[in-house]
Amino acid sequence: MADQQTLAPYSEREITLTRVLDAPRSRVWAAWTEPEHLTKWFAPAGFTCPEASVDLRVGGEARLVMRSPDGVDMPNVGHFEEVVDQQRLVVRSEVNGPDGSPLIRSRYVATFEDAGTGTRLTVVAKAQVFSEQMVPALEGMKLGWDQCIEIGRAHV
Repeated sequence: MADQQTLAPYSEREITLTRVLDAPRSRVWAAWTEPEHLTKWFAPAGFTCPEASVDLRVGGEARLVMRSPDGVDMPNVGHFEEVVDQQRLVVRSEVNGPDGSPLIRSRYVATFEDAGTGTRLTVVAKAQVFSEQMVPALEGMKLGWDQCIEIGRAHV
């Protein structure tokens, strides 16, 4: 990752989403941490996630490929900053341009809490963009996360 001290973001956005899912915490956690589950839901409507791998430990990587409706693959690599089994995930990722400079930096915190027989999932996601061309990605951030979580609801 590029030196975070020397770069100022062009724009940034933070969102918080909370949902109560009708599944026990162990199943919701598995949906967020196991590749065979992530490939079924971790992409917004119209997109797919044909590839996923997860090294679930602090410092480990989560690698996903999102495929757009027109067949363009968008690799995404995140690094786990915090992993508290069935309670909390903190993931940071960066998308770089061809010259290695950052285009988007993001970080999300997902918390998993018992809610009766279900699970309260809270996601706080923050993203920064470092070029004007990436601003539309911020505009669609809430919608994309909403769609992912709603698609994921059917897979827990």
